[in-house]
Amino acid sequence: MNETLRMGGGNAQDDWPELEPERRNDRADDPDADPNVADDDTEMKFTKATHAKAQGDAIVFEMETAGVTRQFEISGDVLRQRFGAADDSAPELLRAFESGADALRELAHRAQWVPADGPIQVGEGDFG
Repeated sequence: MNETLRMGGGNAQDDWPELEPERRNDRADDPDADPNVADDDTEMKFTKATHAKAQGDAIVFEMETAGVTRQFEISGDVLRQRFGAADDSAPELLRAFESGADALRELAHRAQWVPADGPIQVGEGDFG
């Protein structure tokens, strides 16, 4: 016995619109339409790549300079004054750290020959 079932050309959304999932109203449909919504694949990319984390009122991170991974520490004061951190909360310090990615990469390149026995302290004068 050979039986063939032939289905129509419709789809579930057209046939049963009431089954469409509810749209969330707490974020924009298109991340590019709302500046406060970041694309998941680019959010905090520099922060993740440098293993940055808040430690007190500072961010500690690591970067490779001249083939050697070195540790750095940037103070909350620098992040507030230079990169616009609104307060001393960890999320705000990390957001400011992320916004300073280009300047921090340049600083790490210049610091490749700095001798250090621990994290290299990054201060306001390093960006002069």
